[in-house]
Order: sequence, then C-alpha cells, then structure tokens
Amino acid sequence: MVFGIVSCSNSPENVELTCSSDYSDKRMRVMNNYFSSDGNIVAKSLRKVFRDNAQQCIDNFLPAEEYVITFKKSFLDNVGKYSVGMIKRYCEWSGAESFRDDEYESLQEMHVTNKNLTINSDRKLIIERKTMQGRKSTIYGGDEYGPFKYECTSREF
Repeated sequence: MVFGIVSCSNSPENVELTCSSDYSDKRMRVMNNYFSSDGNIVAKSLRKVFRDNAQQCIDNFLPAEEYVITFKKSFLDNVGKYSVGMIKRYCEWSGAESFRDDEYESLQEMHVTNKNLTINSDRKLIIERKTMQGRKSTIYGGDEYGPFKYECTSREF
C-alpha cells in the first residue's frame, strides 16, 4: 500500500491528500494564449487580473492549482466509491496573498481502484497510487486544456 498503512489501534484514522500543479511550460503557453486573446473591455480587464495574479504566484513559488482531499484512511483498503471533502485552490483567481485562505470545501466522489484514485470534480483528477502523480485538465476561456501534471503528498491525522 502506498500510504504505509499500519494496523495499530492508535494509528490515525484520516488522510489529507494534497495535489499541486506547477506553472509548467505547457501551462504557461496555454495561459499566454488565453491572456493575449481578443475580447471586449471586460474580458480584457479580467484577463489582466488573472495574468497579474499568476505572475504574483510564480514570483512566490506557488502552484497554479492545488487540491486538498480529506477522507477516512480505511477508504484505501477497498475498491469502491466514497464521499470525500475537497478544497480547490486556483492561483490565478485568488492571487498570492489569498491562495491558502480556504473558504470553500465541497463534497466530491472518489473512486478507488488498485491502481488509481479518481476524484470527480470539474475535470477528473486521476492519481496513480504507486507514484502519487496525478493528471487533470483545466479550463481557460471556456476551452479545455491539458492534462496537466500534479504531484501529490499525503499525511495521516
């Protein structure tokens, strides 16, 4: 088992899985195309805010996107579908100052197989259990791009 589960009565019961996607070259190309696209004054103003926020996040070494998923550790023992809590963080939306100000946690479905964990959010986040690497597409300007890579870490509590 990837998570190092120990069968001990005092062992933690929950897992917090954090998956982050950096500003890769691929993501930057997509973002630059979106930021430079035509549009009305409102669209251009919004894109400027997103571009400024992204630059702040890059300067502060923050990821472009981050997901924090919490669930019972026992979910990893059996193949199936489970309800999990998930916090979504998008650096272009929040900027560097507010990136980790968690205001909203949603209930999502996690599908556990022997090979993957799949979390059904806007776009499916698929995490390979063996490597703890994930992949997920995202939306820029109404178009879907990706998939982008995610590095995941877990902690038990």
